[in-house]
Amino acid sequence: MLVLIGAALASRNVLNDNCIQYFSYNIPVRVATDLLERRIGGSDFIEYSLPAKGPGAIADPEYLQRLEQFAQWLRQQQEVAHVYTVSDIFKRLNRNMHNDDDAWYRLPESRELAAQYLLLYEMSLPLGLDLNNQINVDKSSTRIIVTVKNLGTRVFRGLDQRAQQ
Repeated sequence: MLVLIGAALASRNVLNDNCIQYFSYNIPVRVATDLLERRIGGSDFIEYSLPAKGPGAIADPEYLQRLEQFAQWLRQQQEVAHVYTVSDIFKRLNRNMHNDDDAWYRLPESRELAAQYLLLYEMSLPLGLDLNNQINVDKSSTRIIVTVKNLGTRVFRGLDQRAQQ
């Protein structure tokens, strides 16, 4: 009888790990994580690598548009606190090159212009800084960094599965 009850209850077991909740509210790691959650919005990250069609293809307007659509979709998800992507840099540079007119806060319309913006931006970075943490060396892939709220594994995996689709 005990085995049958145990087997019935085992089927109701749900795995949903949230390791920060293991700690008491006065433990320094929990205090810091809770503060980070309140002030910034999240303490966990998901990173995606989005490949383009070949070397240098991240400057292709079609690729940048797909990248931007994915970033906008991510920003609309309730679990997401912040999305950081290179398409934001392109939009900011486009606006800056047009006298900071907000009407120009959009992606460049040609591959040549996007490539020039990228070169200009890379040349303006201080020594030792580059975009290799966001763009691979042959410029055929970019990375999107998604900051998410302190979630359990079920919600975290659900967001990732939706994003992968």
